[in-house]
Amino acid sequence: MWLNWQRDQMNNPSLTDYYIMRLTQLVYNMMSASDSPTKELNQFKLKFVSVPSTPASKNQSGYSPKTSKAIWLGALGISLANKT
Repeated sequence: MWLNWQRDQMNNPSLTDYYIMRLTQLVYNMMSASDSPTKELNQFKLKFVSVPSTPASKNQSGYSPKTSKAIWLGALGISLANKT
């Protein structure tokens, strides 16, 4: 019952959620290589889905923490040369 209520509440965006979706849409349009803007604001809506809980392993990606950090920083355009 709790998960049903939570799913219903989470899948109905609040005013703050609409602001966040709009900001995401604007950033996506600025960063997008194509000239055509996205048409639907709901493309950026996050959907709540209940999943059975499973114990998480320490490292599900298979990468070491240093490698994972390098991948994320590289995607953001940040050099790892001076970072530890």
